[in-house]
Amino acid sequence: MKRTSKRVMAVAVSLAMVLTGSTSALAATTNPEISDREIEHKTAAKNNAAQGMVLLENKNNSLPISKEKGAKIALFGQGVYNTIKGGTGSGAVNQRDNVTVQQGFENAGYDIVDIDFVNQMHERWTANGGGTSQGWSYKWVNEPIYEQTEGAVDQIKAAAEKTDTAIYVIARNSGEGSDRSAGKGDYLLSDDEEANLKLLGQNFENVVVVLNVGGIIDTKFFDEIDGLDSMLLMSQAGMTGGDALVEVLNGTVNPSGKLTDTWPVNFDDNPSSEGFANQDGNTAQELYNDDIFVGYRYYDTFGVDVSYPFGYGGSYTSFAMSTKSVKADKDKVTVQVKVKNTGTVSGKEVAEVYFSAPDGELDKPYQELAGYAKTDELAPGESQILTISFDTKEMGSYDTDKAAYVMEDGDYIIRVGNSSRNTHVAAKLNVAEDTITEQYSNLMVPVTENPNIKNDEKYPTLNPMTTDGATPITYAGEEAEIAAASTIDVDFSDYKAPVIKKENEDVTVYTSDTTEEKYLIAENKDGATGTVSRVEKANANNTDYSVTYQEHVKKFDGDYSKNTLKDVYDGKISLEQFVSGLSLYELANLVNGHSSDKTVQGVAGATWKNDEKGFVPVNLSDGPAGLRITQHYKQDDTDYYQYATAWPIGTLLAQTWDTGQIYAYGEGVGEEMEEFGIGSWLAPGMNIHRNALCGRNFEYYSEDPVVVGVTGTAATLGVQKSKGVGVTIKHYALNSQETSRNKENNTVSERAIREIYLKGFEMVVKQAQPMAIMTSYNQNNGRPAADDYDLCTAFARDEWGFKGMIMTDWGGGQSVPMYEMHAGNDLVCPGKGYSQIMKGFINEPAWTSDGYVELEERSIQDVDASGNPITVSKMVPNFGGYKLDLNGNLEISTTVAKGVELNEKVAELKEQGYITSVTTNRRGVTTVTYKVSMDDGVESTQVISLGDLQKAAINICNFIMNSIEFANANDLEAKSLNELYADALQTITSYEKDDVVPSTTYSTITEGYDWGPAISKVVVNVGKAMSGNIDASAFEVNVTRKALSGFLLGPSRGTRNVTAAYVSDANGNKTATGNYITLELEVGPDLSIGSPFNYNFFGSGHNEYVDTAYEVTLNKELKAADGSSVNFAANKFAADTTRICDDFDLDGKFSYNDEKFGQIALTYASYTPEAAKNDGKKNALIIWLHGAGEGGTDPRVALVGNKVVNLANDTVQQYFDGGAYVLAAQCPTMWMDNGSGQYTSDGTSKYTAALMELIKAYVNSNSDIDASRVYIGGCSNGGFMTMNMIVHYPKYFAAAYPVCEAYTNDALTDEMVESIKDMPIWFTHAKNDPTVKIGTIDEDGNFVSNGNYSPKAYERLTEAGGSDIHFSLFDDVHDTTGLYKRADGTPYQYNGHWSWLYTLNNECKENIDGEEVTIWQWISTKSKTNRGLEKVIAKVNALNAEEYTADSWAAVQSALAAAKAVAADQNATRTQINAAMEELVAAYSKLEYGVQKLHLEVAVEEAEKILAHPENYEDIAALKAALESGKAVLEDKDADQTAVDAAAEAILAELNKVADKADVKSLVNLIESAKKLLDGNYTSDSMKDLKAAIKKAEDVIANPNRTEAEIGTAYADLINAILNLHMKANKAALKAILDKANEVLGNADAYVAATIAGLDAAAAEAQTVYDNTDALQDDVDAAVRALTRKVADARLLGDVDNDGEVTTADSAALLAASAEITSLDADAAAAADVNGDDVADTNDAVLILQYAVEKVASF
Repeated sequence: MKRTSKRVMAVAVSLAMVLTGSTSALAATTNPEISDREIEHKTAAKNNAAQGMVLLENKNNSLPISKEKGAKIALFGQGVYNTIKGGTGSGAVNQRDNVTVQQGFENAGYDIVDIDFVNQMHERWTANGGGTSQGWSYKWVNEPIYEQTEGAVDQIKAAAEKTDTAIYVIARNSGEGSDRSAGKGDYLLSDDEEANLKLLGQNFENVVVVLNVGGIIDTKFFDEIDGLDSMLLMSQAGMTGGDALVEVLNGTVNPSGKLTDTWPVNFDDNPSSEGFANQDGNTAQELYNDDIFVGYRYYDTFGVDVSYPFGYGGSYTSFAMSTKSVKADKDKVTVQVKVKNTGTVSGKEVAEVYFSAPDGELDKPYQELAGYAKTDELAPGESQILTISFDTKEMGSYDTDKAAYVMEDGDYIIRVGNSSRNTHVAAKLNVAEDTITEQYSNLMVPVTENPNIKNDEKYPTLNPMTTDGATPITYAGEEAEIAAASTIDVDFSDYKAPVIKKENEDVTVYTSDTTEEKYLIAENKDGATGTVSRVEKANANNTDYSVTYQEHVKKFDGDYSKNTLKDVYDGKISLEQFVSGLSLYELANLVNGHSSDKTVQGVAGATWKNDEKGFVPVNLSDGPAGLRITQHYKQDDTDYYQYATAWPIGTLLAQTWDTGQIYAYGEGVGEEMEEFGIGSWLAPGMNIHRNALCGRNFEYYSEDPVVVGVTGTAATLGVQKSKGVGVTIKHYALNSQETSRNKENNTVSERAIREIYLKGFEMVVKQAQPMAIMTSYNQNNGRPAADDYDLCTAFARDEWGFKGMIMTDWGGGQSVPMYEMHAGNDLVCPGKGYSQIMKGFINEPAWTSDGYVELEERSIQDVDASGNPITVSKMVPNFGGYKLDLNGNLEISTTVAKGVELNEKVAELKEQGYITSVTTNRRGVTTVTYKVSMDDGVESTQVISLGDLQKAAINICNFIMNSIEFANANDLEAKSLNELYADALQTITSYEKDDVVPSTTYSTITEGYDWGPAISKVVVNVGKAMSGNIDASAFEVNVTRKALSGFLLGPSRGTRNVTAAYVSDANGNKTATGNYITLELEVGPDLSIGSPFNYNFFGSGHNEYVDTAYEVTLNKELKAADGSSVNFAANKFAADTTRICDDFDLDGKFSYNDEKFGQIALTYASYTPEAAKNDGKKNALIIWLHGAGEGGTDPRVALVGNKVVNLANDTVQQYFDGGAYVLAAQCPTMWMDNGSGQYTSDGTSKYTAALMELIKAYVNSNSDIDASRVYIGGCSNGGFMTMNMIVHYPKYFAAAYPVCEAYTNDALTDEMVESIKDMPIWFTHAKNDPTVKIGTIDEDGNFVSNGNYSPKAYERLTEAGGSDIHFSLFDDVHDTTGLYKRADGTPYQYNGHWSWLYTLNNECKENIDGEEVTIWQWISTKSKTNRGLEKVIAKVNALNAEEYTADSWAAVQSALAAAKAVAADQNATRTQINAAMEELVAAYSKLEYGVQKLHLEVAVEEAEKILAHPENYEDIAALKAALESGKAVLEDKDADQTAVDAAAEAILAELNKVADKADVKSLVNLIESAKKLLDGNYTSDSMKDLKAAIKKAEDVIANPNRTEAEIGTAYADLINAILNLHMKANKAALKAILDKANEVLGNADAYVAATIAGLDAAAAEAQTVYDNTDALQDDVDAAVRALTRKVADARLLGDVDNDGEVTTADSAALLAASAEITSLDADAAAAADVNGDDVADTNDAVLILQYAVEKVASF
């Protein structure tokens, strides 16, 4: 799969825009027409602007507005016509034009319906002085309140009648030199603006608020004012802002900007607000007590509500973001994030990666940004993987106690999201122990900790904020995410931290033959050392500062004073040799800026021009919104034009979060620098947005140092791609306010300096090597920025490796030029004159306030009158180390305040030529300039080293040699700084982008499993022909699940494992070639991520379909059949196929008006077997009633929720000839709803009648359904309803199969039991069912029933005589497929309630008639028509063959086999069924008991035991003879009962004779033998005597004091008891006729009532005899005869001819009688009246005929 080349945020080499480079070297043009470059860059600026605008609010998707030409719009607010392109001051740009919001809408062809009103407001605003210049600022004037402006309200209402959309533009400006206000009209809305917005909200349907601001304002008004619909942060968008805004508002561009600052609810929420600038009345001291808690680091850590979080920005589309992977080691953390457009329009999204460091000794923010990336434009459904990396050590915190960055031990939580308030945990990185990652020295420490600073008491004490008591933000599920996140161990065990410590501030001085030795502190000798020591005197806002360092001499031989810089460039001499040949004067000039030497009109300044030395002036142009140069000027009567591009402000650029866009902006600026010949751009601005009121925030990027560093890096690299040009990052450092910027001091901790305020500078230096750095005006911890060695050298050069030049801001602020040289600030801008530098070597004149110098007494050499030399004391002017010299090459100046009269010597010396100029500026300050030379006769105090100037000179020379000006002047090819420093660049944070993955469609295939439904396959439309084997590991399948209502219980997102992949058709069927690939997915009971269901536990209580979205992507290369690459993101759902479920009709609806419960609506799914309509057979109907969780109105849920689809597949259908219909009814609540919406407690259901009517209606609508074969069943709640239906309609259903049924034992009355005992029922339940609990397992592992539900119902039915009642009671519910196992290898355990799995999988089995029969095999044989036959078969099956004679048993078995065949034949006619039953009953009634030999067997066994020890007895011959005779009888198969009895009595009689000889062993043996007789077929009385004899014998054995006589007596008594056993009567015939009688009574409606009168009484009498276990055979035979006569009298309705069955002959007989051809007797007429109207006629004949041909099931 193709991957784009690496993109580094620091080195953004891929452009977002194509910019044509300029090759012109001209600084200006005489052609005033707009150039191609201008047009291209304006377009680029517009694109930048649109990408950085931030959608803050969009209620009801009120944006975008129509983009149709002529669309009507109403515009309001001064920002409409006074659109602010950018702030004021040096950050402004003099561009050709500026597109206002008004012009933008006009350019786009909109109809501005209130254009007259707009113009009227513009005129009023201008008349009030709006926008007039006030130095670098301008007068700010609000529009008047519309309601108070004559005619305005009418015009607004008129506009509202023409359009429903009003756009109100709130504009703000700020700039250099002053800060913003926290009050109305700036940070807050003005009263006018608030009133105007209220008026618009009342009149327009859609009010769009546009913020044309350079920084944060209070936005509470949006929620407080009714009628406001959307709000867009336009920011200050440069010269094409109006056009860019319109493109965003109308959706031409989808907004993708993100805030780079947190927008608080209130200004005071920012912890810096209280003391910021003049908020506390102290502008001289700024306490940074907020420390590292700046922006979101504060708000998130302390849980402060915000209006809009850092990183936030809306869109017209939606995105899904997921973390693909996190990898980490001690060097780098890499996070892969997938971003997918899930909306309906194209757009871009930003992935932001944060980390949360563990709590430790150091306070930490809740989270910190580590890196980010922005996607390309993604069409709907498209996705892209962003790989974001950052240096692991960037997660360290600076510990001032250790002077080091430390990664404290613990978990570093990686978070991914699209704002600081919308992140999710991606991983945990564990550091085992505290690790120092970088060892430094503490620099820039607060004054109270700096030993070099005196009188520190004037400085306030810093009290940095701590996290004590802080409650950070959190979100639902955060703790769970952290707990679940994978942990990556980061091993620092072999890591060695780099050590960069500040040892000293020593300098090297380079000397050669022409070096001025008097300016050396050390001896002019190679390796010599001298000490420099000084106290830098305090100015108005700092203290005395002690400095001491060493000067080390590096001496070169030779004279280098005649060499030029070009010699250095050419490699003829070294730069060090070159500077050794520069004089103090030359050095002092070189380190000063010289504005007069600039070669481009309008630039801020330039370096020194000196042709003799080859110093070419490098132009320094203001920024950062573009080049600030003069647009039009005249020179030698020729007009010249220089039109630069006004780009969006820095904040807006950063809001793009797109380094490609920012790089392109930088590239555009660089091209213009080349075009105009400008070597250095005084931009970008790198300061932190500490507070919203900073006047220059618009120039800067963000509150976050990473955003600052990344954005600054991209801009720097963009500019420095061009040859010979570079940037100057500024303002270094902590220029966070403009108020009193030349006076104020920042007191701030070292940690905050490093982690917050310098981090962005550090990143740009390390990642881009900017050409220069500009220091700031302010002090930091008592040191002016440019004077601070720690800041300029120790940080920038020593720690970061900066290779460029450092310059002051214009005027230098509080710094002192000569001190700047040592600190490492190389260039004084715009230049204070070389004398300011020479002060470090030569004493200053003692200037007076009136422009002259003080007089001092000085000993001088003179001559007396005779001409002899003498020393005299004179009062002479104190010009310090200078002297007035008409030929001098130096000038020194002093200033005289306004109103002070000049000293009289000034005029005199001016006349003499010693004063070259006396000038007065517009402020009235007079400058007096003297012409001087150095006075060698005066000994000066040197306070800096010549080496300080030389090191600055080296940096400036490099700066010049790298410039385009130097290249042009020397006919050289300039070089790109990116190329020059390529090997020095580092990577701190970076990103890569995979190619955008195009979107395609997919289909899903859902299948039902034991645990429920699962999406088992995904079919992807590849769009190309595929063939061959497909690698399943090439695919990644992600799924998101969303509950359509209620709470989602399972996972909301996850990854599916692909188990197989193959080429297929669109339906997932394998093919050799095709445009589709089917992926088989892993499914399992624990993989709920694959389920299309969610149980709405807190809502409906039902299983419901979830909104499931899949996305299939590739993680390996995939080739099409033609060899081309394939890539896609299958994320557009096409269809779902639910296997088998789709074979059902899912649209069934039924309505029933219940007398009690009113209108009841049921839904249902139904299945029709394929052959049913055409096979000419009657088909069975299977009814399924769902559980409580499957209620509702979607029958699919009822089908796949419990794998009910199995009823329609071969698992069940195989048993039904021609197939069976399936009806899955569904109620909207639950079957156990008693009408209250709650679960029934008394067994009633509101749905009973409605369900029955639905079943009847369905049967009637399908004529080939066999009404005698309707089976009903269901699980749990449906099991309850199954029981409910059969007890209410016991004659309707052929069989029932309730599963884990919930019908309570209390609700099941005896009458109900009696009514259904003859119905075939198969119960299924599990012992460990936790829902419908049926018992417990005792401590011995035995199941103990609780007397409820299935076990009890089964017990009561069988006890009531139910002969076809079955019960599958399982220990548990477990997987039987072998596919799913527990860790120990045993089958996977399902919920014990799920016993329906066994039923629906046909795994319920019983041994019936010696054959294992499954539940569905059994059900398929059940019919109401053959129910009597089934009952007789069941009774016969229960008989024991050994109890009957062989002949009678053989006859029964023959009849039984024939009956079973008929019963199993689903197409058997009623005639066949009746015949089989009659034959079986006849055989059954003729059964004869066989010979009972048990007592003989016992007698033989006992005799053999006696004879085994003959020595114990005197005479055993008779016993032996009796035994032999008994054995012969046992072996005689033909021996009758008389012979058996006689043989047994003979042996027992002999045994009785030897009773007195019986010992204990004999008695024990006899007891054991006697007990075998207890199972014999003997009368209860004789059995009672036997039991008593056994008990007596056992007592004797148990008595240790027994006598032989007692043993003998017990032995004899036991023998007598055996002899007195009597056989029971044979009741087989009685049982058979009883069953027939009960069958007739059970179907009494089918008989003529008069013919069965008295049958019930006769049956009751016969039952009494049958129940008497001791009934005599004569009593039994009499009962058989009496009942048989009554049964014979029974006559079937319709049996007109009385032949025992209803046939067509009966219909013919009735027709003949109706036609009076024949006549009927009373009994025949009664049988013929089948419709019950007391008349036997042709209507009855028709019904009899239909019944006979089985067209109706009953009369």
